[in-house]
Amino acid sequence: MTNDFGTFVTKVTDTTLGNFTGPLLFDMMEHVSLIVPGLAAVIGFLILYLGRRVMTEPAIRGSVLSLMLVAGAWTFVLGAIGVYITKVLTFPAGA
Repeated sequence: MTNDFGTFVTKVTDTTLGNFTGPLLFDMMEHVSLIVPGLAAVIGFLILYLGRRVMTEPAIRGSVLSLMLVAGAWTFVLGAIGVYITKVLTFPAGA
């Protein structure tokens, strides 16, 4: 690869994989994590706006519970990506 600083060669190996994928995964995690507060805001709005109907009407209750499940699963996935970045890519196997 050639740029303003000269020509250089880089190789991605098992021990340097974190240098290649870590920043990409971190950026993805940052951008995707913005969905969780949005889901929480929608859930809070539905609970405040619909009030008791959230508890008494099965369709509304199911919708709110489904959104809560999606928000929880989304949070778990983001946490798993964070653990992967810090535990696997930071200290690769065999390094």
